[in-house]
Amino acid sequence: ALLKKLAVEKSLGVCLVSHDISLAAASASRLLILKKGGGSLFGAPADLLKSSILAGVYGLKEESVRLFLGVAAPEGV
Repeated sequence: ALLKKLAVEKSLGVCLVSHDISLAAASASRLLILKKGGGSLFGAPADLLKSSILAGVYGLKEESVRLFLGVAAPEGV
């Protein structure tokens, strides 16, 4: 909240580097997700923090990511 307030009030850009997905999602209007091997994804948290995307980034099964995110599996899965 403090970083967002300072960014707005002072017209500053803020760069936060974190391995904590929850913190990044709560703090940022845009995320840059770096993938091992040099790939990257850039966009709004709502667009990037999906189980299918995170599963590919971290090399996990989508079901495991859904459990971490607390998202129910789609019907029929």
